[in-house]
Amino acid sequence: MRFTEYTHPDHAERDAELFREMAAGRRDGYQLEKRYVTRDGSVLWGRLTRTVVRDKQGVPKYCLGMVEDITGRKLAEQVLRESEERFAKAFRASPAPMSISTIESGLTLDVNDEWLSMLGFSRDEVIGRTSAELGCWGGSQRAAFIDRLRQEGSFRGFEATIFTKDGGERRVILAGETIDDERLLLVFHDITERLQMESRLAHAQKMEAVGQLTGGIAHDFNNLLQIVHARLEIIGTLLKSEEPIRRHVDSALAAAQRGGKLTQQLLSFSRRQMLRPTTVDPNRLIEGMVKMVGRTVGDAVSIETALESRVPSISIDPHGLENAILNLATNAREAMPEGGRLTVRTKCKRLERDIIVDDESLPAGPYVEISVADTGCGMTPDVLKRAFEPFFSTREVGEGSGLGLSMVYGFARQSGGHAFLESEVGRGTTVRILLPVNDAAAALPPGKSPRGDAEAETKAVVVVDDDADVRATVAMVLRGAGYRVHEADDGASALAVLEAQESIDLLFSDVVMPRGMSGLDLAREAACRHKSLKIILTSGYPESALDGEGLAKGGIRLLRKPYAKHDLLQAVGATLAGNAG
Repeated sequence: MRFTEYTHPDHAERDAELFREMAAGRRDGYQLEKRYVTRDGSVLWGRLTRTVVRDKQGVPKYCLGMVEDITGRKLAEQVLRESEERFAKAFRASPAPMSISTIESGLTLDVNDEWLSMLGFSRDEVIGRTSAELGCWGGSQRAAFIDRLRQEGSFRGFEATIFTKDGGERRVILAGETIDDERLLLVFHDITERLQMESRLAHAQKMEAVGQLTGGIAHDFNNLLQIVHARLEIIGTLLKSEEPIRRHVDSALAAAQRGGKLTQQLLSFSRRQMLRPTTVDPNRLIEGMVKMVGRTVGDAVSIETALESRVPSISIDPHGLENAILNLATNAREAMPEGGRLTVRTKCKRLERDIIVDDESLPAGPYVEISVADTGCGMTPDVLKRAFEPFFSTREVGEGSGLGLSMVYGFARQSGGHAFLESEVGRGTTVRILLPVNDAAAALPPGKSPRGDAEAETKAVVVVDDDADVRATVAMVLRGAGYRVHEADDGASALAVLEAQESIDLLFSDVVMPRGMSGLDLAREAACRHKSLKIILTSGYPESALDGEGLAKGGIRLLRKPYAKHDLLQAVGATLAGNAG
């Protein structure tokens, strides 16, 4: 390689300074890494070594210079530096919890925000401390993982239990990669929710299977009981009251009636009973049951009610609800043999978003919660897990059917709600029955309707989002509410729809849009072309962050992400009605 005499300007001054010091006798030579410009104009790196050559008397005679081409090494260093910078950015931005620690001691060198969020620590609490000191994980688990890592250099699929700052457990799958001889990169995949979901699903499938079995048996058994009961009644009419056999017939009839009640409980659990819902005021129903509940639990148990005055009426089978409350009262009495307190409460409850319970979803909206709490002995965790199962009972054989709680569970689910159980040994038990407020209008503020109103079917909306799944979801909700919906995946397509359609009432667009036109740009352009057009923009950014873009000045409504179905319909209805908000 041939270098010209031209040193790159970045290094020329330093080279000249060192040369002057050498010429003045203040140094015998020097070494400098600098860039050169070659004859063809390209830039190379070289290591310049200059040394003063003296005669036998030590008088400087000349300077010997040598240049070594180090361009390859410099490029490699630059690539390595850029690679480390990219790794650092990826490490910080990763949606998976990650940590860097020493291999031998487990000393924490760095963690990303997801790791801190998963375990509840602050960065200052973590850096410079070992995993054992933090109490996150260690001992035989970490030793086993490190052994596999040493054997293979990298290891994936290691399932472990780690602990949060507050002592909670998380189940994770670990992937490890050695960065060098001393450092270890760990990636944590949190599977806690997945395992819980699998457990709930398995339980729900078992309950569903038992429900199908019990429901089928109950139906067939009802037919048999009908024959037995009818025949006994016929025999009873043929007998005189004083005949000895009459007592046996009456006893058999009573047994048939108890069998009929048992099949009703089975049908209730399997959600196959015939319900006759009517409009019921829960508070009034409970107030009317207080005396009956008192007779059920006995004088040793005091009864209290805490009924929220604004609880709305619900559409429910009143006899089914009464039976559920009486079953809970009976269970409470058994849990308080020495006496205690039974409290029945009602209150309004709103689910802001759909929640998954067992194998089904409870939709967002208003509910009435009816809870029955006792001060009895409570349940152990093992009993609590099985309490809703049919025929499961902690009583002695012959002291109960084990269908009381399962009937409550089945009734709540068949009524569109759910039953939840809370209990602790020595601290009593609370059963909460969540029942939906079936009047859909109650799910929205006064004056609003989830389907807009009769005019919704005449309103047309353009939904604009580059994410096809998001766009389809919004469109599905709006179509379900009666709106005519057109879809577009960017600003240009949306403007084309607005031009092609004779009447569009509302533009609903994401703020961050592709292909050079943001949602704000689209809103401004659409507002100029269509003066009467209503506009809603949606974004994950706070409203204040968008004010500088002209959001507030344009009078455009912003719906912040994430939003629920209720929020979307309310925003669309209010905007079309001319209400800002």
